[in-house]
Amino acid sequence: MEIIIGILVTCGVVYAVASWLSRATKSLSEKSFSEILDNIDNLAPSQTYLTNKGDSGIAVDEARGKLCLVYGVANIENPVADKLEQETKIYNFNDIMEVQILEDGITNPDISKASQDKVNTGIKRSQKQKVKTVEICIIINDDKNSRHLIKFMEVDRPVEKNNSIYLNALENAVYWQSLLSYLVAKDKEYGQNAPPEKDTDSSYVADELLKLAQLLEKEYITQEEYDSQKAKILKR
Repeated sequence: MEIIIGILVTCGVVYAVASWLSRATKSLSEKSFSEILDNIDNLAPSQTYLTNKGDSGIAVDEARGKLCLVYGVANIENPVADKLEQETKIYNFNDIMEVQILEDGITNPDISKASQDKVNTGIKRSQKQKVKTVEICIIINDDKNSRHLIKFMEVDRPVEKNNSIYLNALENAVYWQSLLSYLVAKDKEYGQNAPPEKDTDSSYVADELLKLAQLLEKEYITQEEYDSQKAKILKR
C-alpha cells in the first residue's frame, strides 16, 4: 500500500513540475516576444501572434504599414527551451505578394485563393481528412528569403478536421491571412495617403473575411459569391 501511495505522490509531483514548466515556458516566451518588439525602432505593433511553441511570432504595425516576423523567440530567457538563433525580419506591406494557408505543407483548397497556385505551382491542393500542421506561408518580394512560415498548429499525431485543436488553428490562420490581405490591399490603394481609421477597423475586416471563408468552406456559398463579397469587404 505504501509503495502505491509513494508512486501516486511521485506521479503527482512530476505532473505538477511539468505543468509549471509548461506555463513558465509560455510566459517567458511571451515576455521575450514582447521585449523583442519593444526594442525595434519605429515599430508600434497593433496586432501580434506568438506560436504555441514560442519559437516564432508575427506582428503588424498598421499605422506605419510594416510587417514584423520573429524567429527564435523563446531562447532569450527561457532555460528549458531549445536553443534557437533569434532572427527578426521587417517588411513593408507592399512587399507582401501572397498569403497562403497550408495544411501539412499543402495549400488548403477551400480557403486559399485560386490565384495562389500561380505563386508556387509545385504546391498541390490538400484533400486530407487528418492533418498535423496548419500554417500560413507569407510570400515576400525578397530575393534572399521569399517564403516565411508561421505555424498555428503542430502536433505529433494527425488530428481529424472536426477536432477543436484543428478548428481553432484554422480560424487563427484564416484570420491572419484575411488581415494581411486587407492591409496589403489597403496599402496598394492608398499607400502613404491612407485615410485615418478606427483601431478596430482592420480587425473588423479580418473577422468579416473569416466568416466569409467559413461559409465557403462549408459550401454555403459559391466561389463566385465568395469573390464578390470579399471584394466588397476589402473596398470598405
